[in-house]
Amino acid sequence: YLGDVFQEKVRKNQNFKFVFKRKVYLRGNEERDLDPPSEDPIFNRLVYLQAQDEIIKGNLPIDSEDEVAQFVALAMVVDNGEECPTDTGGLVEADVADYVPITWKDEHSADGWAVIVAPYIPKVIDMAPEECQDAFLALAKESPLYGSMYFHTKKDNHAYELADIPDVFVSAFNSDGLHFLDAETHDILKSCGFEDVYRWGGGSSKFTLIVYNSENDSTYDTSFWTTQATDMSSVILDYIKAILKTEEEIG
Repeated sequence: YLGDVFQEKVRKNQNFKFVFKRKVYLRGNEERDLDPPSEDPIFNRLVYLQAQDEIIKGNLPIDSEDEVAQFVALAMVVDNGEECPTDTGGLVEADVADYVPITWKDEHSADGWAVIVAPYIPKVIDMAPEECQDAFLALAKESPLYGSMYFHTKKDNHAYELADIPDVFVSAFNSDGLHFLDAETHDILKSCGFEDVYRWGGGSSKFTLIVYNSENDSTYDTSFWTTQATDMSSVILDYIKAILKTEEEIG
């Protein structure tokens, strides 16, 4: 419960913030858009804030400094509008480094990031904040992990099929299925679609799976230690229900 988290953080004198996130996001394709733009500006704002939070936390890996600079420039114009600084000194004062993903932040000092981001600001400063939000989301949605729910997990057993997965990793669920990620970089190490998940379940501290292996036409069992096992189970069920409902509506 949010109230319990609030009390715990206050008691420990820890800074915190709540980021409300969509539980289910269905990825479309060129033929059908399963996430059309909303006419509700508050909804669009919340979706943007979720995406920004995911990028800053490093949940959505970014491959190049150019991409980082694009995201940072758009986010800063969203927050500052036409008054967004365009010079390096102004960008440093506007906390440019706070917009940089944690996986990239140590690559340069605040001054260094200001130099990298500065050329991108004039390209977007004439855009309305809502347009910048849309452009930011369009870039974020290019990531195969966009819209994922993340869970910290640890191997309980050592199925042969998961031999290349480290003992501590991140499990991510989205409409494409289940993904096992490197805990630090969030690179995808292995994936499986929901159609290959034969059975699953979550207790107080352990999440279990029976997964189909197409390579040898067999199944394998695996289990993970996690404090979020029941949440993982419910996310799978919600995604399967949402996918089936969408397929029925589309026909």
